[in-house]
Amino acid sequence: MTPEQIEEERLWLIAHKEETGLTWPQLYQATGLSSALSAWAGNTYPGKTERLAEGVIAYRERMAKIAEIDLKAVDAPDFFETPTTKRIKAVLQIAQRGRMVLIGGAPGTSKTEAIRNYWESDPNCVWIVTLSPTSSGVNTMLQALLKALGEANVGGTPFSLRQRVQTKIVGSSGLLIFDEAQFLSEKALEEIRAIFDYCAKRGGIGIALVGNDDVMLRLEQSARIDAFARIKRRIAQQFLIRKPTEGDVLAQCDAWGVTDKKQREYLCGIAARPGGLGNCTQVLETASMLSAGQQMIIDNLVDAWTHLSARQIVA
Repeated sequence: MTPEQIEEERLWLIAHKEETGLTWPQLYQATGLSSALSAWAGNTYPGKTERLAEGVIAYRERMAKIAEIDLKAVDAPDFFETPTTKRIKAVLQIAQRGRMVLIGGAPGTSKTEAIRNYWESDPNCVWIVTLSPTSSGVNTMLQALLKALGEANVGGTPFSLRQRVQTKIVGSSGLLIFDEAQFLSEKALEEIRAIFDYCAKRGGIGIALVGNDDVMLRLEQSARIDAFARIKRRIAQQFLIRKPTEGDVLAQCDAWGVTDKKQREYLCGIAARPGGLGNCTQVLETASMLSAGQQMIIDNLVDAWTHLSARQIVA
C-alpha cells in the first residue's frame, strides 16, 4: 500500500468514528485490531501502519456486505388471516366466555400469530404468558403470569403469588393464554386449574392452553392421573392442527402477492413438510432477495428451498 492509501484509510476511520459515535473499544472489537488503532488515528503510532490500514479496509468491506444484505432484505407481510387462524380465534372467543380450551398443533401452523392478533384486539383483557423450560414449575409459571399481567415485582411464595394473580383477574371477563404450554409441569397445570376454579365462582376467567401437539397427547395419555383428569374435565373445546391446510398456504401466497399457479403449488408442497408456513416464509424471503427486485420466478423458490433444506440437514 502507498502512504497515500494508508492515510486515506486513517482519515476514513476518524470520520467513521465521529459519524457513528462508536467508542474505541467497540472499534477494536469490530475491526479485530488492538489499541494501536486509536494511536494510529491520533498519528502517534510508532510502528508499521500498513497492517492497521488493511484491517480497516477489511472492516469496510464487511460493512458494505451487511448493508447490501439489509438493502435486499424483504419484510414479511403483517398478520394475514387464514382458515386455521380463524378457527383458533373462534376457540379463543369461546374461552373468553369463562371456559378452558386447548389448542395444539405442529410448528408452522400460525398458532402464535393468531393468538397475538387476538390479543391486539383486546389487550386490556387478554394476557399472553409465553412459557419455556425455565417457567415450567409452579413458582416460575406464576411469576411469568404476573409479568404478563403487568406486575414488575414478582417475588414471593407460590401462595402469595397466586393470591395476587387472582386479585388482578377476578371479575375481569378476561382471557389468559398460556403459549408453549407443553412446558408446563403437572403441578403447574394443577395450579392453573385451581386459579380457573377460584375465578369460576366469581364471574369467571377464560384460559387457553396453546402449544405443540404434545400438550394434547399428554392430556389424552395421562387422563387417568388425577391432576390431568381434573384439568381435562374442564376443557370445553380442543382444536388439534396437524399441518397447514391448502387454504392457509394460499392465504399466505395472497399476502405475499404470489399469483402464479406453479409457484403456489410448489409452496403448498413445502408447507406440507415439518415447519409448515414458517418454511414458506423463509423461502419467500430468500426468493424475493434472489429475484433482485424483478418478478419472482419458480427458479427463485426452488433455489431458496434448496438452500434452506440443505441448511436444516447440516444443522
